[in-house]
Parts: sequence; C-alpha cells; structure tokens
Amino acid sequence: MTMAVAAPSLKADQLEALQAILPPTAEVADMLRAWRGADARYWSGNLTPCWLSSNIEPYGACLGSWSPSTRTLNLVPTLWQTPEGLWGVPSAVAGVVIHEACHQAQGQLYRHLDAARGPRGRWTDSSHRCPSWARAVEDVIKREAMDVFCPVWRRSTDNKWTPWVPASEDWMLWEKADPMARFDGRKLLNFGEARSFMGSGITLAELVESLELATETKAGKPIQWDI
Repeated sequence: MTMAVAAPSLKADQLEALQAILPPTAEVADMLRAWRGADARYWSGNLTPCWLSSNIEPYGACLGSWSPSTRTLNLVPTLWQTPEGLWGVPSAVAGVVIHEACHQAQGQLYRHLDAARGPRGRWTDSSHRCPSWARAVEDVIKREAMDVFCPVWRRSTDNKWTPWVPASEDWMLWEKADPMARFDGRKLLNFGEARSFMGSGITLAELVESLELATETKAGKPIQWDI
C-alpha cells in the first residue's frame, strides 16, 4: 500500500496551531518531539497531529494510552526517569510514544486490513491482535531493519495461542504458523513482544524493572503493567 503524503503546508499549520494550545511543559515538548520524529521516520508524515498529555495518573497499571475518539496520546510522568534515547527524549518516552503512534497508524492507515480472511469468525481483538496492528508495527520494523516480524496471536477453541501471518502480498489473507517458524526470513515476535512492541527491542517487563515499578499490590497480588 502506498501512502499519500499529507499536504506539507496544511500539516505545518496544524502543528503550529497545536503547539499554541498544548500545555507549555518540558514533558509535552518531549512528547511532541518524539511524535513528530516517529511520524516522519515511520509513516512519512501521514499521521494527523494529536493532543498530548503527560500528567495523567496510571489507568490501572497502564503507562501510556491512545484514544482514537479524542485523538489523544497519554503518558505517565514515571517514563521520564530513563536515559536519553531517540530524538533526544528519555528512552522510555520514545518507546511508549512509538507504541501509541502505532495505534494511531493502525486506526488511521490500516484498519481496513482487519477485514482480512484468516481464522473462522472475526479477529477477536481490535487493538493488539489483529492485522492492522501487525501492519503498523511492520512500518517500524522495516525502517529500523529489525530481524523480526509481528504476527497476530489468536487463541483457538482449544485455548491455545497460535501466531498467524499474511498469506498474500496485500495482507488480506492470513494463515496459521508455527511459533518457531520464520516469516520473510525473520523471527516471529512472541505473544508478549507483539503485544507491547516499542520499537527498541526492550520488553515491557524490562521497562517495568528499569523504572522500579511495583510488581505486586499491598495484598500480594501481581500487577500486570500495560501500554
């Protein structure tokens, strides 16, 4: 699929208007720098400017979120406790912005792929386990020359998780694959890696550990962090 590049003057006007009303904080400035970097690097400037927020409290155990209805990208302040990464912003900020920008690209550019033929019935998850997510992640993987592929993980009727990969060039036909198989010569991301892809190779578990986040509640129950 060839993406049409957004009109430069319109995009510039939208970004100028956005910057005029965004909260004037260093955190939001970092987010905008990371979002603009990801938009240009992975999607040729085709993403629509969005609202950015860095002062939310974790929703449950969520470190970042993308709201398509309000076109809002949210991060929690904890992410700024990491060393500098891509685009001169904290590495965790860059990684989670890439993840949430994949969600934006998923809905804006690739949602039509979720009509692809594959397992019986519909894809059961429209967020991280569907063709549109895999395709948005593929843009990052290709640009960074990563030797991996993001399959769609789906639970079968016998309660087993299996990866699905494209069986046609247009990604409109999918087929089951062995978890140890390779697609286009590339290793398949496992369930957790595909679910929490951040572009840098760091896993969500590694991010949680580096931020020294709690992994159990006061009652001793495990906390499942999410992005």
